[in-house]
Amino acid sequence: MTQITTRMGHDLQRFVAAFSIAALVLSLLVPLLIARSAHAAEFTELSLRADRMKVSEADVDYLVVIKPAATGTEAKVKVTFAAGYNVDSTASNITTTT
Repeated sequence: MTQITTRMGHDLQRFVAAFSIAALVLSLLVPLLIARSAHAAEFTELSLRADRMKVSEADVDYLVVIKPAATGTEAKVKVTFAAGYNVDSTASNITTTT
């Protein structure tokens, strides 16, 4: 019985060691696989204008005008609104032009 218990103890130790090594390797590799956002060139001008300034207005259009410092095309621009702003989540209700 002692040999069986000792053997099970060694098997458990091997399992824990293998699991620990796998977790360590995975924790080192995952940051390399996660996509990170890239920061584009700086802007020389940026303005944000609300169509209406009335308190608690439900449907307000915003005009965002951005002028990049360098020529080229930006593939993606992220506009983040402060807490308290509700942005329509329906993609067809949000329009962009260049």
